[in-house]
Amino acid sequence: MTYAKVRAEYQKVFRLADVDQDYQLSRHETEERLPRLLADFSRLDANSDGYLSHGEYMGYVQGRYRKPRGAKPHP
Repeated sequence: MTYAKVRAEYQKVFRLADVDQDYQLSRHETEERLPRLLADFSRLDANSDGYLSHGEYMGYVQGRYRKPRGAKPHP
């Protein structure tokens, strides 16, 4: 799966988890919809406002799935 497809899938997940559609995830929304992220919530909440913005969430996705420049593909 390409990174673009992974990104699109995670954007869908974000929209589904964002129950009140304010383009950010509260701790409660994260607990209810994305419980695996809850342990990292404080680390991912870069500006410490108590919410995961779309940008903070997608930064997590990018860091998790993008290969560093110059990395060789796995055989």
